[in-house]
Amino acid sequence: MNSTNENVLVILCALFFSAHAASEGDDDKGGPCEIFVQDVNNLTLNCSRRHIDKIPTWPATLETQGKEDGHVRITLFNNSISNVTQLAPVPGNRIAISFKSNKIVEIEDDAFRNLDHMGSYKDGVYSDIDLETLNLGYNEIHSLDKYLGLSYLRQIDLSGNFFLNVPESLSLVGDSLQYLTFNNNPLDCQT
Repeated sequence: MNSTNENVLVILCALFFSAHAASEGDDDKGGPCEIFVQDVNNLTLNCSRRHIDKIPTWPATLETQGKEDGHVRITLFNNSISNVTQLAPVPGNRIAISFKSNKIVEIEDDAFRNLDHMGSYKDGVYSDIDLETLNLGYNEIHSLDKYLGLSYLRQIDLSGNFFLNVPESLSLVGDSLQYLTFNNNPLDCQT
């Protein structure tokens, strides 16, 4: 092998290993979420496909990029989250959250406490929440507690979970619910 070929081989190896090291750093477990600003009123906090198993902290720049009266979409799909713990505050008065394709078994009582526009929280019960869209599809959920206070919910996806019957808490949503996705649950029609 001549020296030109050896130099090219060394350069290619260096490029390969530096690219591999950089991608490992970007894909670090619990790595930061990305913020995408569509326009002055709409932003997405993308925490999807990050190999995370718990709710991450939001990027510090989130507060400066969001508007109080804007629409915020939080995507946490395709991770390994099993327990929805308290989310950090987000700006915006219209909030959509997707937890699709995780391993969620439980949503803690105070999970949404810090979201200012989600209504007040007292004695383990939320008052009216401005959450419009909630995607909990393809997790391991078997019940949905009343404490969520989903009065203004317009869309909820509960497909692909372990519900044996339709949760009573959905009756509290009222007239605002337009779309309920509930397929692929092992419903027990005998009870």
